[in-house]
Amino acid sequence: MTTSLLSAKLQDSEPLMRCAKSGLHFLWATPRSVSTAFGRCMASHPDVTLIHEPFTDTYYFGPERKSARYGDLPQPTSVGGCAAEAVNDRLRKAGLANTVFIKELAFQGEPFIDDDIIAQATHTLIVRRPAVVASSLKKLKPDFSEDEFGFRAADRIWKRCLRAGKHVMVVDGDHFRAEPCAILTEVCTRIGVVFNTSMMAWENGAIKQWEPHERESQAKWHRTLEDSKTILPPAPLQSDPLADLTPIQRKIVEHSERLYQDMRRNSAQCPALELTAD
Repeated sequence: MTTSLLSAKLQDSEPLMRCAKSGLHFLWATPRSVSTAFGRCMASHPDVTLIHEPFTDTYYFGPERKSARYGDLPQPTSVGGCAAEAVNDRLRKAGLANTVFIKELAFQGEPFIDDDIIAQATHTLIVRRPAVVASSLKKLKPDFSEDEFGFRAADRIWKRCLRAGKHVMVVDGDHFRAEPCAILTEVCTRIGVVFNTSMMAWENGAIKQWEPHERESQAKWHRTLEDSKTILPPAPLQSDPLADLTPIQRKIVEHSERLYQDMRRNSAQCPALELTAD
C-alpha cells in the first residue's frame, strides 16, 4: 500500500499551505487510539505549540460538567477557569499568534467547543477498532460509560465539522503506529508547516507536569508514552478483546463498530483507514 494519503490532493490543501503559521488545528480522538503519542510528536515540532486536552477539566470538574467521576477540584475557586466559555476564549487567543495543535478526546470537547472555532480550525480524527479500544480502556476505566467510550462523540464532531464545510482527515491509530512519518507529513502539510525529523524521537515522553487532581483523569493514562522515546509499532492482541466486558459494554462496542465502519466507508478513498480492513 502506498503511504501517500489522498487527502493531500484535496482542494483545500493548497490554501492550507498558503496560510500563515498561526491558527488552531484539532486532533479529535476516541480513547486509547494513540492520540497522545500523536500529540507528543507534534509537540516536538519547533513551530508548533501543543495544547493537551483543554476540555478534560470542563467535562469532569467544570460548572457544566458531564461527569463527577473524579470528584471535585481541591480549590473550588478554580472551577470557573474550567468553564466552557473560558476554555474557548483561551483557545481563540492562543491561535492568534501561534500554530496551535490541540489534542482532545471527542467526548470531552464536543459538548463544549464553539461553532466558530470549528469553522476556523483544521480537523483530524484519530480512531481505532472499537474492540481494541475496549480491551485497553477496560484496564484503566473498568466501568466506562458509552459517552466515555467516545465513538458517539467522535461521530458528532465529525459531522459538525462536515456541516461547517471542513474536510476531516480520518486516521486509524494502528496505521499511525505503522507509518508515523507518512501520516505526520500529511498533517504537517495540512496545518502549514514542514515535517521535521525531530518529531519522531524525544528524550522525555511526558506531556506536562500533572496537577494533583489530574492523577486519575490524566497521569495514569499516559505512562506508556512517558516511558517511550518514539512511536511504538503496532502489536497484535494477545487475547479476546471482548472477554472481560459486561453485556452492556459489549453492546457499546457493537454500536461503536457501526459508527467506525461508517467513518471507514465515508473515508474509503483515504488510506488512513484502509489498513483496518476486516
